[in-house]
Amino acid sequence: MNSMIFNHFPILPNYSAEWVAIYLEPRMGSGERITIGIAAIDQKYNVKIKPVFGEEQLECLFSGKNKQLLDVIECCFDSLKKHLEKTHNFETWSPPFSNGVYLGNKRKGLGQDMPHILKQGLELCASFYLPNAQEKVKKTQSEKLTDLIRQEVQHKSPELFQKFSQKVSISNKANKTIRIDFLGQNYIANFGSLHSKKLSENLKDARNKLWLLSCVNDKYREELQQKDLMSNIATPKTELILSMPLDTDVTYSEKQLDRIREYVLELSEEAELKHLSLYPVSKIEDATSHIINSELKKAA
Repeated sequence: MNSMIFNHFPILPNYSAEWVAIYLEPRMGSGERITIGIAAIDQKYNVKIKPVFGEEQLECLFSGKNKQLLDVIECCFDSLKKHLEKTHNFETWSPPFSNGVYLGNKRKGLGQDMPHILKQGLELCASFYLPNAQEKVKKTQSEKLTDLIRQEVQHKSPELFQKFSQKVSISNKANKTIRIDFLGQNYIANFGSLHSKKLSENLKDARNKLWLLSCVNDKYREELQQKDLMSNIATPKTELILSMPLDTDVTYSEKQLDRIREYVLELSEEAELKHLSLYPVSKIEDATSHIINSELKKAA
C-alpha cells in the first residue's frame, strides 16, 4: 500500500550540489551585510560562482565606490573558486581581505543542473537579485506602464514625448549610463507597478527603479556642488510613480491587497531614505496629469 502511494510522488532530480551565499559588509564594522553571489560545487567537483550584481547595479548602489567594490568582489570570487577547485571545501577558505567578506551556511541543492541550483540560491538569499533581468522576451509590468503613460502624455502634451526613456551618464567615464523612464528639466520619474500577481518580482523591480533614481539624484547634486550652485538652483523633483490596484479591486483577495499595502509602505520608507518621493496611482490618467503638471509647473 505504501509503495503505491509513494509511486505518485515526483522523482527527485539526480543532480545535486552544495552551495553557500557570499556576503559583503560594505561599511566595515556596521554589521550590515548584502549577498553578492552564490558559490556552488557539485559531486564531480565542478565549481561555479554566480554574482548578484552587474557593474551598473553597483554604480547605482555605491556611486563613486563601485569600481573599488567590483575589484574586491572579483578578487574574492577568484580566490574562492581556486580554493574550491583545489580543496573542495568551503569551511577552510580564508578571504583575501581580513574583514568584510563572509560565507553563509552550507546548503545542499537538488536541481536540473548547476545554473538551476545557483538560481535557487539567488532567489533564496539575494533580495537584490532580479530574475531574467537579461531576458526581454516579454515586457515587464513597468515597461507596459511606461508605454501607456507615454502614449497618454503624447496625446495631451506632445512636447514631452521625447523626455521618455532617456539615457543618463552617471560617471565621468565612458559608457556608464542608465535609463530613466521620464527625464525632464523640472521632474524626473521612474515607473513601477504592483498590479501583477507576481508581487515579489514587482517589488524587486520597483526597488531597482528607486536605485536608478538615487543614482541620478546623487550625480545631479554632485555636479551642482562642484559648480557651487546648490543654493541657487532648485533640484528637479524625483519620484517613483507606482501603479497599484484600488482597495476595492475584486480581482485581488484581501490578503493580496494587504501585501500590496505593506510593499507600498516599504517602498515609501526606502524612497524617503534616498531623498526621493513615492507617488502611488491607480489610473493612468492620474500619472499622466501628475507628470505634465510637475514638468510644466502647472497648478494641479
